[in-house]
Amino acid sequence: IDIGHYVRDISAYEELVSKLNLLVEDELKQIAENIESINQNKAPSKYIGNYAILDHLGSGAFGCVYKLYHPNIVRYYKTFLENDRLYIVMELIEGAPLGEHFSSLKEKHHHFTEERLWKIFIQLCLALRYLHKEKRIVHRDLTPNNIMLGDKDKVTVTDFGLAKQKQENSKLTSVVGTILYSCGFVRRCK
Repeated sequence: IDIGHYVRDISAYEELVSKLNLLVEDELKQIAENIESINQNKAPSKYIGNYAILDHLGSGAFGCVYKLYHPNIVRYYKTFLENDRLYIVMELIEGAPLGEHFSSLKEKHHHFTEERLWKIFIQLCLALRYLHKEKRIVHRDLTPNNIMLGDKDKVTVTDFGLAKQKQENSKLTSVVGTILYSCGFVRRCK
């Protein structure tokens, strides 16, 4: 109830109060549990090592994890084993995948402005230049769903599960990733 917009006469709320009084104890308990389940201030229910598990965001089969420091690449913090399972602690990226932005705009019959596209494209190029030139890492699965678009259109490249570090003067011979988004010369192993 917004302050100033409530009914001052208490009799207007009698029907609501009488309905609440008719609820049996089990129903009230279920309502309380439902409210508690959406309480973001509650203590985490599970811990793995020293980390509190707040929510399961996703799973994947990671290969190698590389330490990369670039504003447009997701940050890796730590890996650890617990009960024969590998856990990777990474930066939480707020926003949505670029693919979701495309779908949403298409659904509304809208499009990105040219200025916005250039801003996204430049950040993506900077991230790829860093990966390829400075670290000799090939992502191998760069799709709109592995590019997060955050606040103020900040681009973050994610999902390095298929990434590979290229050795000096070598060719990558395996074809992996999403074929629709792979380069023709990569598919031909050139």
